[in-house]
Amino acid sequence: MSEEQPKDYTALVEKINRELRELETTLNDQQHALLTRLFAERGVLTAMRTYPNTSAANNDRPSQA
Repeated sequence: MSEEQPKDYTALVEKINRELRELETTLNDQQHALLTRLFAERGVLTAMRTYPNTSAANNDRPSQA
């Protein structure tokens, strides 16, 4: 084996690790956004069940026009 191969593999591994870290960051950001949305929607649904006659509960309902 030549001395060049380990350097090539090292660069490739470093590149793959960088890309994996970027993907992990992107996935974490997406997960955070989805969880935020889920809990916000869950809060609205809880408000609708708990306080069915309030304006907060009625804001998410489609208009009856």
